[in-house]
Amino acid sequence: MGSGGISVSKSLMFLIILLLYFGCSQHHPTDDTPPVEIDFSRKNPRMPYDLETDSIAPLHIAIAAMTSPAENLRYYEELLHYLSQKIQRPVKIEQRKTYKEVNSLLETRQIEMAFVCSGAYVEARRHFPIEILAVPQIRGKSTYNAYIIVHRASSIRRFEDLRGKSFAFTDPLSNTGRLYAVKRVKELGSTPREFFSRIIYTHAHDHSIQAVARHLVDGATVDGLIYDYLETYAPEKVADLRIIEVSEDFGMPPIVVPAQLDPQLKKRLRHIFLHMHEDPAGQKILRQLMIDRFVPAREADYKSIEQNLIFVSR
Repeated sequence: MGSGGISVSKSLMFLIILLLYFGCSQHHPTDDTPPVEIDFSRKNPRMPYDLETDSIAPLHIAIAAMTSPAENLRYYEELLHYLSQKIQRPVKIEQRKTYKEVNSLLETRQIEMAFVCSGAYVEARRHFPIEILAVPQIRGKSTYNAYIIVHRASSIRRFEDLRGKSFAFTDPLSNTGRLYAVKRVKELGSTPREFFSRIIYTHAHDHSIQAVARHLVDGATVDGLIYDYLETYAPEKVADLRIIEVSEDFGMPPIVVPAQLDPQLKKRLRHIFLHMHEDPAGQKILRQLMIDRFVPAREADYKSIEQNLIFVSR
């Protein structure tokens, strides 16, 4: 394979399996409810490619399974192909199930770049040096929101009505997939264990959406970007759902690198993302991802997440 190729390890195949199989084995110590395992599909998907790298050292990039819904994955593959061509270097995807595992790869510098959620980024920077390369701008905004969702047929109208109900989180480090809801529970003077009758971890926002749609749980907290994506490209997946609460604005899920990454490589990667919208090929990929362009991050946008982390830790 030439230097512009991508090596797809077995871990990427595992990504597809995770996206199709509803894994709920991750259990957070503060949510003392046995995790529930639910299998949404028995499909055995085939990858569109399985390429080997050549002698050029690949750029290792991590993506956590809940970063995008299954329908969105192929466009991220196109984005990584685009990046590989621009840097004239193979790209190797390091797939991990949780944000904690991705943060560990960043901390130990086993990867050069990662797509993470905002909560994982804020947690990471408290423990080791990390930098944002760029963030997506969507519909003119570089912020996003958590959505609290229930089934359309449900009598639940407010977050308070979820007391005593079953609920889905995505990942212990997810901002929209856990932290926001935990903050709301604490504002009501309770804890997740006391407030909800049952908690499951889905490891994917689209899986949380499916869990509510199929009456497997009463409610969930999900990434508004992914909900909106499904509403546009797969409206049948959210047709039976209702949003009962929208969070405050949070800084977008960023593309991050270890702070110690080679300065020239860091500069090159940042330039590619920030100017991707100026290239016809880049424009096409961004349009398919529902991204206007990539922009520099504003640290102030992540302040509310930091404050929420402090609040729920008290």
